[in-house]
Amino acid sequence: MTDERVDVSAVARLVAPVVKRPRFDVARELRTSHGFIARRVPGDAARRLVEALRGLEIDARAVPERDVIPLPEPERVHQVALGPRGALFILARDRFTVAWAGVSLVIGARLGSQREVVIRQGRTTGAYGYGPYGAGGGQPPVADQLDWTTTRTEDRTVVDFYLRDPWRRLRVEEGLVSFAVDRDEERPSTGRQFHTLGEQLAAWAGGVYLSPGAQILGQRNVELGWQDVTFMNDRLLDAYSLWQVQVAFLG
Repeated sequence: MTDERVDVSAVARLVAPVVKRPRFDVARELRTSHGFIARRVPGDAARRLVEALRGLEIDARAVPERDVIPLPEPERVHQVALGPRGALFILARDRFTVAWAGVSLVIGARLGSQREVVIRQGRTTGAYGYGPYGAGGGQPPVADQLDWTTTRTEDRTVVDFYLRDPWRRLRVEEGLVSFAVDRDEERPSTGRQFHTLGEQLAAWAGGVYLSPGAQILGQRNVELGWQDVTFMNDRLLDAYSLWQVQVAFLG
């Protein structure tokens, strides 16, 4: 594994013979593995691969498969509030406060979802025959309903809080969470709420590992930084999150 940007083609040439797979397949997986160069490689081969990667000036390391920390399933948070000492989470059947010392890491990302949209557009056909309608030779125009389906992609912000004991992943997801505010305060927009969440994490979660996406949340031009942490489905987000967990715990 590595936390550096890599030349996918060059790395694929090294990895393909080690894992005994076509270079094209290896390159495709490298583009979505987010830090994992190869998985389930015998120890000797893994060490040789690390040395070869270092020859490309890539600072990689071999981690025994048994030491890879698994991801817990995400649990949806309905309401969240952060404070200087910790965070309050309200779930469907649970409500509790966690001190910052009990939070291992926070991963922020954008998660894309595709939905089908039916577009309807009216169209009027021309009159039949040679005479205009009403003048004796034609027929009335016919109104058609043209329907077609297109796919639209919508991105939403996702912030996962990983707790130490027990090992849990609490998901704060745009559109599915509310942020606690005082009754007398005006409720800000969702985008502003996630920006405030990022500012609070930077100010209060000093001992917590914050992923690049979690750090982006608190930036002023937040929309400019999502390119490298936007994922089209949960599987790709999980691959990235698995790598970030290893970086946070194994360095």
